[in-house]
Amino acid sequence: MAGLCRGQRCSSAPRFVPHDELLTNLGCKVGENGWVATDPTGATSVAGVWAAGNVVDSPAQVITAVITAAGAGTVAAIAINHYLLEEDIKHAVAKYHTAGNALSNVTEQRVAEGVLGDPSP
Repeated sequence: MAGLCRGQRCSSAPRFVPHDELLTNLGCKVGENGWVATDPTGATSVAGVWAAGNVVDSPAQVITAVITAAGAGTVAAIAINHYLLEEDIKHAVAKYHTAGNALSNVTEQRVAEGVLGDPSP
């Protein structure tokens, strides 16, 4: 702990250190702040890997920020679900094409929009 003492009054503060060995061993980049770098959804620099909470943000170490960390985890969970759904669709379409079937671009777009929703704003 870092501390400062003057006279008989002392104050100290913990030094937060992310325990991010799993993520860094996978190749996730660490930001200039020393924490695992993520985008707003929690996606890391490694495809298919998300992170949230006290490995990406120092304030998440503080008890009062538990709710913020839980919220970040929820955002990451939603992004993971979308990622997995998109991968499932890609594999299903590829399997369909491999079986000798063909979808027109228009039909393929309609199927994707039906599953993922309309991508236009």
